[in-house]
Amino acid sequence: MRETRTGGKGRDFPHPKPVNKIELSTEHGRLRLILTIVFLAIGAAAIAYGVSGLSSKEAGWTEIEVSSSELNCSADFVFLYCLGESGVSATAENKAITACYSDATEYAFRMFTNDVEYEDSHNMHYINRHPNEEIEVDEVLYRAFSLIQESGDRSLYLGPVYEQYNGLFNCTEEYQTVEYDPYLNQETADYYAAIAGFAGDEQIIT
Repeated sequence: MRETRTGGKGRDFPHPKPVNKIELSTEHGRLRLILTIVFLAIGAAAIAYGVSGLSSKEAGWTEIEVSSSELNCSADFVFLYCLGESGVSATAENKAITACYSDATEYAFRMFTNDVEYEDSHNMHYINRHPNEEIEVDEVLYRAFSLIQESGDRSLYLGPVYEQYNGLFNCTEEYQTVEYDPYLNQETADYYAAIAGFAGDEQIIT
């Protein structure tokens, strides 16, 4: 039997190789610095080119998407726009159109939402919570109300019924429908009838 360096028998443990010390040359330090700067500049240019390529747009029809994280109504629309027809670059035009569309959908949400009240504007939320009061609203709401009146369609005034129906459609169990279904709940049926009479009376809403 052969012995190992540790006194054991039967196995040899590997021996580490000797360490070689290599001294780095200090010559051509200026050349190394210049090359480092050149390589960094090339890398930065490559990254900038890649980012520019991702954000660039080609001329033609494209879907414009909102770039803002603010509440907006863009989910209700699909906005297609033909880039490059104005004479400027498609990328620049896309940037301008996106900013304009983002502002417009945010503003529309602020005006027509019934869920959020804003201190600096009298929107639909404010109007619905101040009945029989004389208030001043934004011009876009005046125009919307004028179009509704001209159309003769009064279904908009059934909004409270639509809101209850949303609750009905969101029910997951049959017992939950009793609160919202007028065929199962007489109180709900009376409420719907009152809203329908209110919406249909031109003497009440003009």
